[in-house]
Amino acid sequence: MILGLLSRIRRIVAVGRSAPPVFLFLICLLAYANTLRNGFVFDDNTIIQRNPLVQSTGEFPKLLTTAYWSGEGRSNRLYRPLTLATFALNRMMGEAKAWGFHLANVLLHGAVAALLFILLHELFGLKEVALIAAALFAVHPIQTEAVAGLAGRGDLLSAFFVLLALWLDRRGGGRTPGGRSLSFSGSLFSFFLALLSKESAVAFPALLILTDRLAGRPESATRRRRAYELVATLGVLCLYLALRIRVLGALMEPGRIADVDNPLARLPSFQRVVNAVALLGKYLGLFLYPARLSADYSAPQIPPVGGLTDIRFLMGLAAVSLLTFLALRGWRRFPPLAWGIGFAGAAFILVSNLAFPIGTIFAERLLYLPAAGLCAAVGSVGALVATKRPRLVRTVLVALLAILFAATVRRGRDWRDDFSLFQSAARVSDRSAKVRYNLGNA
Repeated sequence: MILGLLSRIRRIVAVGRSAPPVFLFLICLLAYANTLRNGFVFDDNTIIQRNPLVQSTGEFPKLLTTAYWSGEGRSNRLYRPLTLATFALNRMMGEAKAWGFHLANVLLHGAVAALLFILLHELFGLKEVALIAAALFAVHPIQTEAVAGLAGRGDLLSAFFVLLALWLDRRGGGRTPGGRSLSFSGSLFSFFLALLSKESAVAFPALLILTDRLAGRPESATRRRRAYELVATLGVLCLYLALRIRVLGALMEPGRIADVDNPLARLPSFQRVVNAVALLGKYLGLFLYPARLSADYSAPQIPPVGGLTDIRFLMGLAAVSLLTFLALRGWRRFPPLAWGIGFAGAAFILVSNLAFPIGTIFAERLLYLPAAGLCAAVGSVGALVATKRPRLVRTVLVALLAILFAATVRRGRDWRDDFSLFQSAARVSDRSAKVRYNLGNA
């Protein structure tokens, strides 16, 4: 069934502009249909079940002035009022049943995959690149943590609004100034909603500049007007940062990140960067070969890198160097490839532990938005090869999507309950103290 469905990709491309997004949306529903039977697991219990602010929509005003959660008795640096508001809406409409929350996540993921196709087609006009990228994004098992884990709602919302903001900016309202103003206002509003969903949306201004360089400015945006628009975008970012400081009391959380969550936080800056580069290699490895996935990688699962001669650092550095080389080669020769790599880098840099330590050493959900760029890069390479070997590429693509689809369905079952989740995690992260502790509790 899977092979028969996926083999129709080529035919669907030729049908029209609306068919591929609908197809991608349905593929997402099929891949994650089994998660509708799952319950509340892991962080879902703290963020949703035991959070008094999401028990009814009457608490909406408080969400704007409250931190995201206080799990494990500790405060946090997170501010995501829109994500919490969607949980409250879920509870109101679904009577606190877990399936309603899971359905919302699956629908959001389908919308993100469809929007990725629409955006890529808008930017470069290449249906094959857009469809390969969006199909990979839709069924890649590394996305399962963000989709099957209800606490991943912030990643889904933020990615949706970031892509929507980019698309609204590119639509540009045609050649009329009034239409341009309306479209760009919608882009700014979407950017603000993305920020209120998850902090990673801070990357949007960089993505806007990257897109301008590789796809050109929107048709109705003169150089001077574009400068004003970029200033307005930074203004929205400043408004968000001011609101965040007002609520949390600081831009970043005062205090110390727990060693068990991120042992890199206590390392000197140079050592942290060396370890972060090594972890980049691990992230790329999981993207290319997502065979062993885990809900947790906390200490002491990932031992610190020994130094610049450590094989993990050298592999990470080699991976980053290769991607940089490909981006530079594609900058003029094939912009979609450079855009995909640049998008992934810009979206990931703030959660990579490179610039500053974050609340976790490693998490698959952090790749949700960057994976859109990586999938675009893979789609670009696939489309280039397909010009010479179309039948071979089509066969390989269908087989690859079928394998990834099956892996995602299988991975979705791991998130059924706490016991099945941490039992699967223990097979991969067998040294993680949190995995052992949570498996014992379950």
